[in-house]
Amino acid sequence: MNLAIDAMGGDGGSAVVVQAIKNVHSTHPDIRFTVFGNQDELKDLTSFCTIVHTTQVMSMEEGPLAVRRKSDSSMIKAIEAVKQGQCDGIVSCGSTAALLAASLLILRTFENLERPALTITFPTLKHTLCDMLDVGCNAENSSEQLMQFALMGHAYAKAVHNLEHPKIALLNIGSEAKKGDSVHKDAYEKIKALEHINFVGNIEGRDLLNGDVDVIITDGFSGNIALKTIEGTISAYSSLIKGVFKSSFIANLCALILKTKLVEMKRYFDYRKYGGAILAGINRPVVKAHGSSDVEAFTNAILLLSRLVEIDVVDRMKELL
Repeated sequence: MNLAIDAMGGDGGSAVVVQAIKNVHSTHPDIRFTVFGNQDELKDLTSFCTIVHTTQVMSMEEGPLAVRRKSDSSMIKAIEAVKQGQCDGIVSCGSTAALLAASLLILRTFENLERPALTITFPTLKHTLCDMLDVGCNAENSSEQLMQFALMGHAYAKAVHNLEHPKIALLNIGSEAKKGDSVHKDAYEKIKALEHINFVGNIEGRDLLNGDVDVIITDGFSGNIALKTIEGTISAYSSLIKGVFKSSFIANLCALILKTKLVEMKRYFDYRKYGGAILAGINRPVVKAHGSSDVEAFTNAILLLSRLVEIDVVDRMKELL
């Protein structure tokens, strides 16, 4: 296994990536790395990594047009190495728009698939994992594309989480079948008609964390809002809880007693544990790490990519589809 690592473009710079690679190498010495970026910043990796020097950086602000303008960026060179078969997959914390555009242009999508979908995994209150797609690839989607996302979500949950009959739900403004706009009403009927798909109907935003379903299907606009609402709500509640425990001496004592459980609760919903998002529908494994990833987050993003490569997720999804 040889993983392509885009070492540039994240908020934390190459130092975060270098330490993350060291962490993975210490526990998984069999994994090989080809790291793309400024060779002067990657000197600590030369003993066990292949370093490919690049002269450009795909910053977080870059859009799709930068793909051609920055052909010598670490992101583009890494994707090209995957295309040429030199590497088995790529992880990057650079611009989502640029990564999507480059993946579409260079790696292409599955045959007959209209759009790829950015897929994230998050924990639920029932201590299960749930996949949601799309969370930002597409500003809007047709009912046909949402149906294809259901097929991909079903295949991904089976391949990655080993679920025999994953429960699929469509994010909507109500649980009733006739709720939503014409696109979502039509998508409901299309997904319902799919054979071998365990479609359980619509799901509302307030139920996303309940753990009643395994895969949530949504257009990229709504999915991105839902994801960031979850993140913001968890952050807000964390701040409120801190305020409560700092409000009095007795509250401080209670905080000390509950400290271990509070840390466990916060840790359970920490996005860094889950690595990153997957560009489902692309012909090679592509993992998008958070732009503000620290060492732990990027370490887990690399481990996620290695698992996707190990289980041959792309071919398994194609076979299931």
